[in-house]
Amino acid sequence: MKKIAAVVAGVCCLGGAAVGFGYMERYVHAASPVAQPAGYMELISPPRWITEALQKRIAEAAGGYSFELGADTARDVALRLERLPWIYNTRVRTTDKTVHVHAEYRKPLACIKAGGQEYYLALVRPGDPIHSADSPKVVLLDRIELNTLPIIEIKGFAAKNIPPVGGAWDAPEITSALELINVLGHMDEISSPDNPLLNDLGAIDVKNFNGKFRNDPHVVLYAKDGTEIRWGAAYGTSRLYMEATEQEKLATLYTFYKEHKNTIQCIKHNICQLIELRYSQKIFPRPE
Repeated sequence: MKKIAAVVAGVCCLGGAAVGFGYMERYVHAASPVAQPAGYMELISPPRWITEALQKRIAEAAGGYSFELGADTARDVALRLERLPWIYNTRVRTTDKTVHVHAEYRKPLACIKAGGQEYYLALVRPGDPIHSADSPKVVLLDRIELNTLPIIEIKGFAAKNIPPVGGAWDAPEITSALELINVLGHMDEISSPDNPLLNDLGAIDVKNFNGKFRNDPHVVLYAKDGTEIRWGAAYGTSRLYMEATEQEKLATLYTFYKEHKNTIQCIKHNICQLIELRYSQKIFPRPE
């Protein structure tokens, strides 16, 4: 009987030890899980104008610069980036070493000052989820350090119904001003890529956008030295007001710019006080 009792006691001890080792094994795995491989975020084909500040903003929105590469990493990063107004149509893919971020970027063209804050403005492009062909809009962006683009201040706008950051703003005078800046940017690419005219431009005043003051230009541009450039009717509406066409206005402005050694800062260089673009330089035949 004593031998049987000893055998039973030994079996129980072994069983208890096995259970104990089982608990210890689970504790070790819980306390020291197998490490997931880590990968760094990589922006795929970002625009040339991207700055370190914007890269930092993207990383902050994503949740950092490096991530554990798990099955849900791409989905989680994409969901976080959807809340960042600077980018849209975001697609995220993970490899064994990196987190690739593909996205479309909203390019700021202008800024406004309202409520003691400064905001950037970008045109809503086709393909943007908030784009509407029937109602062109701009999108409001928070201000960051951005020294790679000329940012033109818009003045004289009605400071009402301004959306929150990331929201679309359907204000005709704002949209028209951005469309004009966009056209000037295209002209720079074509005719003056090395010395962009936009670098000389400081502001656009739209306070008379609705033509309340009949004899005053609806839209006025200002060079950085304060030179007044009387553009006139909102872009695309010159014929309604018997002004020079948009093409002639652009030709006149850029011809002046080239003839004066790539500047529209006329006051600074003692050239003139203002540049008038509203009146056609063409001579039309009249009946006798």
